[in-house]
Amino acid sequence: MQKEVPIEDIKTAVSNLSEELSARLAENKSVAIGLFLSEEGLAVGEIAADEESAQVVGAVITGEGIFAGEAVITDEGVAYRVAGASAEGAATEAGVITDEGAVIVDTVATSVSPEDQPES
Repeated sequence: MQKEVPIEDIKTAVSNLSEELSARLAENKSVAIGLFLSEEGLAVGEIAADEESAQVVGAVITGEGIFAGEAVITDEGVAYRVAGASAEGAATEAGVITDEGAVIVDTVATSVSPEDQPES
């Protein structure tokens, strides 16, 4: 997966990343960021944590689709959301998990070609 990115887009991305890092550091959080770029795609991840919580954000982007998610983890539990999309469809899930139980919501949409649709 190769694509030439305009320099202005790179400057904007670096500026946004800088602002995000500054905001997390101003909250006294430790921050780790990872990037992996290959011919198949891009993977990014960020962890911002302090003694009370951790926020984890990640995404994988390839020519076949994208999958992204985030979670906030505290002593009380976990709140998360994930989403993925490809030519075959898209799916999302969001949830909250605590000692009392879990609430999870899923949504799935698939692509159906006209010849696969039932007749009306």
